Amino acid sequence: MYDFSSALFWYKFIFTTELIAAECAFLFLLKERKGLVWRALISVIAMYAFTFALPVLGYNAVYISLLFSLIFGASLIGLRFCFREKWSVVLFCGIWAYTVQHFSYILGNYVTSLAGLSEGSVYEDSMSAYSLGSVLISVVSYVLVYFISVLLIRLLFRKRYEIRINGIVLVILSIVSLTVEVVINAVVVYIGTDTMPPELLTVCYVYDVIACMLTIGLLIFSVLNKSLERDNAVISLMLSNERKNFEMRRDKIEKINIMCHDLKHRIRELGDGGYADEKLRKLESAIKSYDSVYHTGNEVLDIILSDAGERCAAENIQLVVMADGSALGGIDTDHIYSLFDNALSNAIEAVSEVTDPDKRYIGLQLVRRGGMISLHVENYFAGEIEFEDGVPRTTKDDGEWHGFGMRSMRRVVDAYSGGMNVDVKGDLFSLNVFLAPEGEASS
Repeated sequence: MYDFSSALFWYKFIFTTELIAAECAFLFLLKERKGLVWRALISVIAMYAFTFALPVLGYNAVYISLLFSLIFGASLIGLRFCFREKWSVVLFCGIWAYTVQHFSYILGNYVTSLAGLSEGSVYEDSMSAYSLGSVLISVVSYVLVYFISVLLIRLLFRKRYEIRINGIVLVILSIVSLTVEVVINAVVVYIGTDTMPPELLTVCYVYDVIACMLTIGLLIFSVLNKSLERDNAVISLMLSNERKNFEMRRDKIEKINIMCHDLKHRIRELGDGGYADEKLRKLESAIKSYDSVYHTGNEVLDIILSDAGERCAAENIQLVVMADGSALGGIDTDHIYSLFDNALSNAIEAVSEVTDPDKRYIGLQLVRRGGMISLHVENYFAGEIEFEDGVPRTTKDDGEWHGFGMRSMRRVVDAYSGGMNVDVKGDLFSLNVFLAPEGEASS
């Protein structure tokens, strides 16, 4: 049971160490429990104690697979003990770590076999499987695969602040991972890698590598799929809120217009009655000025521009508009609001940071050329703009919950088979949008 001369006895500890190290790549994403340090210390000690306690009762594929599966299960319990995460998230980290460990193992084993340094298997009862050359190859293989794994995790979660995955997919993945990557590999090992022709050995390892890559690919898909679902939900909520905001603003504008209309009649009646005063004329002029600020030919656009004009006036920002609202024929009301409100809100937010009064300016131009609608919005900005996927990256600290305005605009553009691009020249930012309303808008 506890044969210290057995290669498998010592390999258990190597496997445990590599598994724990691979799981640590996710530490920056996991929510810590209180007292993480002592929890982690207890977990690590318990893991190695459990690994030591597991007896080596046989040297066959079935038992070895069970042995490593038990260690894998213990590592999941350790993660759950240290972090406030769902079992699905813990399983995600565990499967990824197990795949990294297994991939490094088969890579090192393959190179060792091709180099003629393999004198046996670590699954056997002989220490002859270890040599200085094979140990160095194993270490280099693990470091290389681990490094790639860390880079991939950082890339996958660069815009995410926690792990969100599809739990159902992970249940299937756990079966695939433990079956393909452990059982089949154990069977191949016991066939005898040292007696296999190089061609057949290559086929077996390539098959195992593909299985590992498929597992990682499915894990990545589960993250991206969940992220896409969340983004769609957030954007749908944004559209719903935008619709409510539009209704509120429209009611507000209608009430003000009614008041302006009544006041003009009242002023006219006072004038007809022989009452004339400079203050009264100024009041009438102000009412006329407000009542006729934006009449582009599209009610939705008029409301958006009126609201943006109020915000710009409050911020001492000059808003210059040349817009033919009739060009928006064929564009859904919600899409008009989403596109223009997000574009102007972003511009106002950027210009509000500009200190030069001559550059506190926003220009908007809307025209229709043939069957194509063209929107151009330009404004000055302060600081630097970093781009990501062709659009400016949000400057908010909680970036996970921002940046959806641009995504919402892009969704509108895609719905009308259009295009969107941004251009930066010095401190002048330009947004250009092209829409083809003749094409049917996709939902």
